[in-house]
Amino acid sequence: MPNGFEATPVDIRELLDRQRRAWETCADPDAVAADFAEDAVFAAPHENYVGRAAIRAAAAGFFAYAESVQIDITRIMTSGSHGVVEWDWAEYPRDGSQPRHAKDAIIFEVRNGQFTQWREYINWLPADGTK
Repeated sequence: MPNGFEATPVDIRELLDRQRRAWETCADPDAVAADFAEDAVFAAPHENYVGRAAIRAAAAGFFAYAESVQIDITRIMTSGSHGVVEWDWAEYPRDGSQPRHAKDAIIFEVRNGQFTQWREYINWLPADGTK
């Protein structure tokens, strides 16, 4: 592999499970950032975070807003060091306002056991819970 690391489906599942747990705690931005390479790109709608420090700062900002998150991984597809994960996301704001729910698809690339690319495509669901 040109990137020096052939990720196995088990390796990728472990990375994704760590990310799920890190986001669900809403407490430790270092746990989120640890799985990203120093030069990683985290692209979310309307935002691009370049580098581990920027990704950590984005997670810290989100954790200041959210009290908890629930994530249900619904599908993982991999090919070598590339993959896609789909997950259902629910976030619960600290101020007690209405929770937000989304269907989220993430395209990623892994090098040497860390994410180098993470591109999110989010479909926010209506507040009434209809899908």
